[in-house]
Amino acid sequence: MSLVTDIRPLFGKHPIIRPDFGFTKVTCDLRQTPKEFIRSPNMDYLFLTYKSDRYFHINEREVQILMHFHALEKSYQREKSISLDDDARLELDLCYDIFALHKLVKQLNRCLLGKLGESFLVERRDFLS
Repeated sequence: MSLVTDIRPLFGKHPIIRPDFGFTKVTCDLRQTPKEFIRSPNMDYLFLTYKSDRYFHINEREVQILMHFHALEKSYQREKSISLDDDARLELDLCYDIFALHKLVKQLNRCLLGKLGESFLVERRDFLS
């Protein structure tokens, strides 16, 4: 079950007009154009479009993952070592903060748990590849 979050009218000169991104068109012309006038020139059409929260959990998980990727990218450092830990990190050629990388992996794991995680994986297959 999903909730309708926005409703907009859709005006156009053609019955196959596409709605805005994220909106779904109700395929009933509100002006009730007779069949003999459909697709005739200078004819106006009016449809309703709606937006629902169907993909809210998927978009929320994408934002969380991207925020962690951004934090990891901000932690990139290429500098001289000061301690033994830095020597070990530079020896592995790891220039990112290990804690930020760990947080990213934990977030990815959390996003793929349960039924919502399976739904996220099905809907956004290309996002994780």
